[in-house]
Amino acid sequence: MKPSAIFTHDTYFLGANQGELLAGGGINYEALTFYLRHFSSVAVCCRIKRVKLACTADHSPGTGPGIRAVEVPNLSGPLMAWRNRRTARQVLEAELNNADVLIARIPSEISLLAIAVAQKMGKPYLIELVGCAFDALWNYGSLWGRLYAPVAMLRTRQVVLNAPRVVYVTSRFLQKRYPHRSFAGLGGNLLGGAVMHSSKLKDAALGCDPASATADVLECSNVLVESPPSSLLAGRLSRTAAAAHVLRLGMIGSLTTASKGTRTVLKALSLLMRHTREWEFRHLGVGDNKSYVDYARALGIAEHVHFDGVLTHDKVLAWLDEIDLYLQPSRQEGLPRALIEAMSRGCPAIGSTAGGIPELLEPGCLHAPGDANRLARLIEKAMADSRWMAEQARRNFEISRKYEQKILLAKRDAFFQRFVDDAVNDI
Repeated sequence: MKPSAIFTHDTYFLGANQGELLAGGGINYEALTFYLRHFSSVAVCCRIKRVKLACTADHSPGTGPGIRAVEVPNLSGPLMAWRNRRTARQVLEAELNNADVLIARIPSEISLLAIAVAQKMGKPYLIELVGCAFDALWNYGSLWGRLYAPVAMLRTRQVVLNAPRVVYVTSRFLQKRYPHRSFAGLGGNLLGGAVMHSSKLKDAALGCDPASATADVLECSNVLVESPPSSLLAGRLSRTAAAAHVLRLGMIGSLTTASKGTRTVLKALSLLMRHTREWEFRHLGVGDNKSYVDYARALGIAEHVHFDGVLTHDKVLAWLDEIDLYLQPSRQEGLPRALIEAMSRGCPAIGSTAGGIPELLEPGCLHAPGDANRLARLIEKAMADSRWMAEQARRNFEISRKYEQKILLAKRDAFFQRFVDDAVNDI
């Protein structure tokens, strides 16, 4: 029989109707069903916001068969942490008492508390490190965020350093900022394209079966893309060669946070008005676009800017196929799903140096977070050089193949199955 698990994160679900919870962020029911491959049930311990029904139209389901939500009080900010920590601990203790394992996704204040509770109760746990705590808080936009950023970074470093198991979604960035204790030993051993570190990997190096070694660390993206047909690239190259059409720039990202860099794009685009080639910018993502429309109007580019809201996944892919140049101007990131999906559709791309983006794009395609002038120059280069666009289309299409679902799912499955096997032996 499969063990049960609780999953913790600071994400939030939206509650509009009785019993119906929708995803407020990127963690939705579809993404959570991966865990049902290894666990009988998953309790998602997160924040829940009560909203009006009209506010939920663009959101996907957060819960469903096998996945339920448990409300944990907000711990973000000094006042909320002081006021709600005791209640949050009680909720997590109750859930962990009835569950077999903990999956703690960080950065997250709820997850940091859950790890402490799991350690005290002797419960097996695993950390998924999907972003940088410092970058997330520093770019949040508040004075408290900037003051707390170095503290959160130190706390996150400590729990990752001593964790029994960690999944990194990047290849270098998060590992450098939040190293695991096993990095000081052998370093890493490349097994089937996924890097695993372990205090027991020495046995594997001496000829033992690597599968029998305890893998403390998995370096494997949680972004899984479907294998695109080869004919897709041919269509992309034909589009790139047709320089007569209006150049369509696009990005995907939530409008509820400044960290996605939408304002950086709008500022950069305002510098392109004298360019000879016509262009338009299309944005896809959840959130109220009013302040961005107002900003585009103030910059004099409103007629060129379009917000397309939220689409189902199949329509997102079709939307990407109509984008000539994809932009990822984030101020903070782990490994951006939207960028990888754009690359899988053969999109040439420009991005910031935040998080794991430099692991995906060439140095000549990068700008510093918030640097609208550099972004504008890169866009102008792309507008004037169809050969460069074609080269980047080919490159990005090939790079995206490393993130195909059939490849990464096998790696994640193997790692989680070892976690489950060890947990069952401990129960």
